[in-house]
Amino acid sequence: MKGRAQRRDGWGDPERGSGTVLGLAAIGVVITALIALLMVGAAVIARQQAQGAADLGAVAGAQELKAGASADAACARAKRFVEANGARVEECAVSVSPSPKAGPQVRLQVSRGVAVGPANWVARVTANAGLVPEGQ
Repeated sequence: MKGRAQRRDGWGDPERGSGTVLGLAAIGVVITALIALLMVGAAVIARQQAQGAADLGAVAGAQELKAGASADAACARAKRFVEANGARVEECAVSVSPSPKAGPQVRLQVSRGVAVGPANWVARVTANAGLVPEGQ
């Protein structure tokens, strides 16, 4: 018989079905890549949401300082804004610059967790907001 060799056990072509195996392997690789992409995307979204919450909280705290409130009151207001946006304040500090050109600043460290499948990630960000002295 000319052409392809046939197996003697009656099963025919030894390469029969190899396309199916390769196709399933390719589908597995694509599914794995999509899952990884979704996990990274969820982490990026969590980081952006945490940054937005931190920025809003820092500005709210700075506005509280402008109204003449204490550092504790400014941090409390910042915390309310951050928590209303689904994040958590890890640290809040109010600093007063020795320079007359810079006013007090609120500095927040904020975190937001994200769970995608078996992975639990935490996005941590920092935001600063302050006052510019009158006439600047």
